[in-house]
Amino acid sequence: MCEGVCSFYMNTTLFIVRMNVIGRCVQDDEINNQSQLVEKLREQVVELEELIVTHRKEAESLQAEQQRVQAENDSAKDEACQLMSLKCLGPT
Repeated sequence: MCEGVCSFYMNTTLFIVRMNVIGRCVQDDEINNQSQLVEKLREQVVELEELIVTHRKEAESLQAEQQRVQAENDSAKDEACQLMSLKCLGPT
């Protein structure tokens, strides 16, 4: 009778140990998968931050160019108005 009970407990103990090992392996795999995912997401964040910096610089450059062109346009308008005034004030 002891043999049967002892055998049952030994088998149960081995089963529990095996399940714990399998559970740990699954947990380790899940931890590894999550770690890889976190690393990929970090890389994507770095890439996006670099894109933001690049686009911000481009926007600043385009804004400076727009201001330069606007100043040239205003200057050309002033010159045109002056020429029109001179023409109108010309010899009568």
